[in-house]
Amino acid sequence: MPGCTDQIPSPPPPKNIDVAVFPNILICGLDPLAKVHGHVNWLPATYTGAIQWWNFAADFDYNFALLPGDYQGLTKYNMELTNGNPALRFIEPEFDSNETVARFTTAWWTKFAQTVDMGNYAAIEAMLSPGDPTRTPQAVVTGLFGLDCEHDCRSEIHPVYALAIEIDDSAGDNTWAIFVRNWGNEGFCSALDHQMDFDQNQVKLFLPRLSNGTSAVLASTEFAATDTSVTTFPAITQVQGQGTEVKFTLPGPQQHPLAELVLHLQWTGDTYKRPKVLIRSLTAAMASLQASGESPGSRSVETQNAESYLGQLYRSKLNAVPQSFKLPAPATAAPPKTARVAVPRTVRVKKASTKDMESELQSTKLPSEVMPSSSTIAVDKLRRDCEYRSWANSVLLHHAALGQSAPSVFDFLKALIAARNVSIFRSSFAIESSASSIA
Repeated sequence: MPGCTDQIPSPPPPKNIDVAVFPNILICGLDPLAKVHGHVNWLPATYTGAIQWWNFAADFDYNFALLPGDYQGLTKYNMELTNGNPALRFIEPEFDSNETVARFTTAWWTKFAQTVDMGNYAAIEAMLSPGDPTRTPQAVVTGLFGLDCEHDCRSEIHPVYALAIEIDDSAGDNTWAIFVRNWGNEGFCSALDHQMDFDQNQVKLFLPRLSNGTSAVLASTEFAATDTSVTTFPAITQVQGQGTEVKFTLPGPQQHPLAELVLHLQWTGDTYKRPKVLIRSLTAAMASLQASGESPGSRSVETQNAESYLGQLYRSKLNAVPQSFKLPAPATAAPPKTARVAVPRTVRVKKASTKDMESELQSTKLPSEVMPSSSTIAVDKLRRDCEYRSWANSVLLHHAALGQSAPSVFDFLKALIAARNVSIFRSSFAIESSASSIA
């Protein structure tokens, strides 16, 4: 795409394309107009902006909506928080919950996963901004930037390698929920494990805060990692008037490492003022809902498409699926959970100038992707995808056995094909009754 960018994707074409393989391609390949039944990837990128929850997809991906402060990297096909308002067009950071959230052990991330499982949109938003419901939290996201050509080739950040959400921006307890890794897959319509070679296996996140104050790490901070012999408590550096850098050292991506941090900072002499980007998205979205007569709670239905609903129903009934529709458990062991690590009693916060950070940035080698590969985790993902389709077929069979009208083939395929992303309300499936028949 020379007309769009002068950057060469890493890895170069055609190895930067990740498409579905059998049997997923039977579903992902149903759109005859799509030239790519999967993802066209570019480079790892870092975004900063306002973030909101989007959905828990059928392929077990956590999806967020991020409004970049400068709108860079968006396409005309990227979705809008409220229809007809291009100013609220967002990019989706996505990551497989089985690779990440299922392995977390810190209190905040564990509770967040439980809240998502309940499907309560208001409760999820309350966790992301517990102290101020009018505030949309800011976030810093690093991940593989590319085009999702199963969803109109809109841009996305998938997989996410690092995510930091500022859940509290107060001076007394400035809190960031963070996880980092250097690998990950791209969901249902993909087949590869995208392992990223960061310089010296160090993942750095810069947490912005335009304040002339000084910060200290509070004892309430939580930290956990899969390999604590390599991943120790991250190095923290404050840049006066700009923010805080958090630097993690991980094992190589082939080991599928993961680290999580719930960072609590206390600021003295704080002069921070909340950026406008952090209030515009929620304010505009709420105004649109009020004008339409909807309540904030109804937004969870509006944004929950057929894919996410069917996935949620599947997860809620996972253990009740007839054994004849279950595949054998994977031969490989499940990825290890993170291990909690005691936070040092005194965490040294290094001081640095903007010039120091610019010099460090210039001397840092740009990350590049290790040759994409199918891993044991990718194989396990394929097994879960197959199990999901087997369960979906069982829904149809239960309808037929009970003499109920099954959803049409067209409606059913729309429920399974992530590419369509069409809102289909629950009543159009007559699928709730199948839940009771399965149970």
